[in-house]
Amino acid sequence: MAAPADAAHAELAALLPSLFVADNEARRAAEARLKVALKQPAAAPALVALARTHAEPAVRQLAAVLCRRRLRSHWAKLDAATKASVKQALLEAVSAEPEGIVRRAVAEATAAVGCVALPKGEWAELPAFLAQAAEAPAEGVREAACVILGGLLEDLGGDFFAAETASLQGLLVKAMRDDSARVRATALRATAAMLFTSPALDGTKGAKGEASPATPLVEPVAAVAQAAVAGGDTETAVRALDLLEDFVTAPGNVLGKGNALLPGLLRLAAETACNGAAETPARKRAVELIEGAARRKPRALSKGKTPLAPALVAAICPLCAVAGDDDDGEEDSTEVPLRKHAMAALDAFAEQIASKHILPAVLAYASQAHASTDHNARAAAMDVLGVAACGCSEEMRRRLNEYLAPIVAGLGDAHRRVRGAAAVALAAYAEHLQPEIVETYEQLLPRIFELLRDTEGHVVERACFVLSTFCEQLSDNDRGEEIVPYVSSIIETMVAILRSDRVHMHEVALSCITSAAATADESFAPHAPPLLEMMAACMRAPASTEEEISRRGRATECAGMVLASIGLEEGTPFIPTFVELALANYESDVPELREHTHRFWCNVSTLGKADMASLLPRIVPHVLKSVEEDDFEKMFIQGDDSDGVGAGGIAGAAAAFDDSDDEGGFNLGGGGSIRIHTAMLEEKEAAVQALSVLAEQCGVAFAPFLEQSMAAVEGLMEYFHEDVRDAACDAASGLCACARLAKPAPGVPDAPSDEKARASTDARRLSEQESAVVLSAEATKVVNTLMHALHQVASTDDDRDVVATACSSIACITRMMGGAAFAKWAERVSVLVGTIAARKHPCFEHDESDYEDEDEDEDGDAVHAGRVLDAAVDVLPAMAYVMRDAFAPYLAAQAEVLWSYTRATRPAEDRTMVVAALAEIGEYVPALLAPYAKALSGVLLSELRCDDPQNHRNAAFCVRVLCALGPVQFPPDAVAQVLEGLGPLLNPQEHGSARDNVISAVCSLAKSHPEQLPAAQAVAGVVPFLPLEDDVEESLPVYDFLCELLESAHAAVAPHAGAILAAMGVAALNDRTPAVAMSRMSRCVAHLSSHYAAQLQAVVGSVSDEARTGLEKLAGRGGQ
Repeated sequence: MAAPADAAHAELAALLPSLFVADNEARRAAEARLKVALKQPAAAPALVALARTHAEPAVRQLAAVLCRRRLRSHWAKLDAATKASVKQALLEAVSAEPEGIVRRAVAEATAAVGCVALPKGEWAELPAFLAQAAEAPAEGVREAACVILGGLLEDLGGDFFAAETASLQGLLVKAMRDDSARVRATALRATAAMLFTSPALDGTKGAKGEASPATPLVEPVAAVAQAAVAGGDTETAVRALDLLEDFVTAPGNVLGKGNALLPGLLRLAAETACNGAAETPARKRAVELIEGAARRKPRALSKGKTPLAPALVAAICPLCAVAGDDDDGEEDSTEVPLRKHAMAALDAFAEQIASKHILPAVLAYASQAHASTDHNARAAAMDVLGVAACGCSEEMRRRLNEYLAPIVAGLGDAHRRVRGAAAVALAAYAEHLQPEIVETYEQLLPRIFELLRDTEGHVVERACFVLSTFCEQLSDNDRGEEIVPYVSSIIETMVAILRSDRVHMHEVALSCITSAAATADESFAPHAPPLLEMMAACMRAPASTEEEISRRGRATECAGMVLASIGLEEGTPFIPTFVELALANYESDVPELREHTHRFWCNVSTLGKADMASLLPRIVPHVLKSVEEDDFEKMFIQGDDSDGVGAGGIAGAAAAFDDSDDEGGFNLGGGGSIRIHTAMLEEKEAAVQALSVLAEQCGVAFAPFLEQSMAAVEGLMEYFHEDVRDAACDAASGLCACARLAKPAPGVPDAPSDEKARASTDARRLSEQESAVVLSAEATKVVNTLMHALHQVASTDDDRDVVATACSSIACITRMMGGAAFAKWAERVSVLVGTIAARKHPCFEHDESDYEDEDEDEDGDAVHAGRVLDAAVDVLPAMAYVMRDAFAPYLAAQAEVLWSYTRATRPAEDRTMVVAALAEIGEYVPALLAPYAKALSGVLLSELRCDDPQNHRNAAFCVRVLCALGPVQFPPDAVAQVLEGLGPLLNPQEHGSARDNVISAVCSLAKSHPEQLPAAQAVAGVVPFLPLEDDVEESLPVYDFLCELLESAHAAVAPHAGAILAAMGVAALNDRTPAVAMSRMSRCVAHLSSHYAAQLQAVVGSVSDEARTGLEKLAGRGGQ
């Protein structure tokens, strides 16, 4: 095209060079004139001409950039002839431009024009030009073709080119195999645009057994990644690995039939991750690809004679030792180090893949690394063991000593990073290797106290964390009293930290005190006054820095826990002071302080319900404000993008004349990354929890706030972030409990209180009472509203934890609804449970596709689906609780899927989940299990013979429940089977809670089936292990059986009468022994005193002082 001799061309030809002069005044004047000139439509063809013909490359490039930015808004104003000349000039420039950077700018301008012209049918020649350019001898022209194609795909989308998908795909495949690295990189970007915008290439498409239409792109992208890594092109390598991760994690069959392409991709990823010469970003992306495969394709990694998982784990473990910015223990770097990416990948393997494929490689690495002279390797040995504990707990619990030894050694390592890593690993053990790890607390706590005296703050901080975890686990296992001897040492150490100038450690010290207080409970009272004074001082102190705010918030929560632990009587003098200090926190605009204050109310509300009721008008409005605040925009923080193009040069000059505001669209502004303000999320979570706890604890007094709270909680079940949705689902049951108490049905007996429920182990009677509950119209409205919201979340949410919490709340609310109110929900809830159990729920949609031909009966590598499956199955006992006999058809509907989880090839967690659920159902209505008793006995025998104490416990519990069916429905041959499994578990090595359930099952069998299990044999087997100490809820079946024998002077008890009475005496002093068991033992003692006074007196004289005291306590109850 000949150079136009018009004013626009002449003016722009003069102005553009002026933008590069050094004189600031002259440049600013040129910019001002250029802004005016660019508003004229004639500027568009003039810019194209300058980009084509100007002598200076910088001016040609700037003209092309401005052309791309301005042509969109001017295109419709140009006549047909001008449009044609512009298009021709652009294509000529693409082919003839000698400078690569200018050619790229021209190609981008060409794509911008194409995005406007193609939809209007104004550039039919462009596709043919692209095909020709892609085959051009010149590298730059081939690159430009890919630039244009990528720009068109990004803007118009793959839908626009649906008819040409196959030809475009072929063009890009060839370009990605080009000899030129620049062409390959540009083709990769265009391929990504095509994949993300082309429904025809959706990985979920394709018939069963067939490859996805996107499959042909996989190997070329992998080739680009491999070449980029080898050539040091990190940007392209990262982009290619990102795309490969998308292929790997796609829910369909992108990787071909049977994931045929997966092994090659994982080999590439492992080689890249382990390539010390590769740049860290590429190595991180490679590790993330491997992690994605573990999370989305676990079966593919564990099948076959030579599964992929072990080799991948062996490759990942050494990466945990790669030194990073935080290898000194201080993790203040904004970049996540490679070793943490590796630990996240290992965590995915441990969670998703059977431990037999994971632990050998982990233990092999840890054994070798923990003897290394490199402290990073020794720390990595601790890290990999701690990470593995989460997903491989079953096997690690069996061989705890083997896995614990290196951690104990690490606690005494000379390097602080190793000691800190060992402490974190020990905390993971304490959390996941239950119940076996709790038995080691006497060995481990002294070592932890040694770490608390460490000179390195990094180590002390982690020691506080592990101590908190141990306290929590002792509390969760009803062994809080065992921390009492250590409380003084804990407080002394933590107070020393709080009095030091190590402000950054104050928060973790307060957390440790909080855990100790929660565990020691009322035994914490002697230590509380000085600590509460210190908490008050922390809450009064100024809070301007981040560390001071954290300390004040944690002190608030800690004070609440200490008050809750010591009880109302001891806490009363302090409560008014802390209430006012807590309310003062709301004057701050800091989300973290509000979060901890909300948690303070959760703790103290359990103390004086009447006192809290009077405070509700001052508390609840603040809590509701946090819940209801529309904070979506505030929730996001605009990050800084260090990779963005700075001002100055061509980009800076062109940016001043951007017309993007003419084209609409949404822009957060500023560039960079987006991060979530987690403090605001945590504030909302805490506020929702506070509403629920206050509602449940304050009951009638909370009624004025119930409707508003219900609406707020219901709304948050649709919140954008899963943590808040989870908290909202969890809060629903508390609000329903409040509605039931605050709005009772007139003329209907009150429902059994929680206190009555805790005092009774007669679950059957409690179920009968609860099923007859009738809710008032007001309470029914609240319950139905929240049940509807929960059912919606549980049916549609794709986050497993949210679905699990929703199911747990449904189960909890079901138990309090009564049979009449639940009837309308029974079918819907049953369908929900079946959908989750069959793994057809949306939260499983990213699991591996059904295109893999695998026989689960032969595959022992299945992994437990986790909380969501447990929570869904737990809904079934809740349904039986209120429906009673009417539940039978719903249980029958679930039977097939439940039985599938009891196969020997299923994980132990799956099997015991079903056994526990069936046992609980039978506990409420024994007849419901009658159709399944014989088949169930075979399952129970297998469970009693397996290695897991938890499985033993639930199986024995189920045996005890089946005994209620009697000899007809629980026939002798079935009893014979379970007896084979029970006998060997009556031994000192069996875990206490499991053995207690075995004792209960043996006593129940001897009572219900005396022909199969004579009383003498049963008594001789159980007496050496009395009294029950761990699972005292099983006391009634045990002592009822023994008391009947004593009362009837049965010959079987004659040799053991003293031991039995001594056990009963000790049990009577255990505060956890259920009231119904206490009553039964008291009646027995009264009977013996009346009929066998002399013999009883002789026995009482021979037992220990402790047992004698307990027997006197039973006698003093007068048979009550």
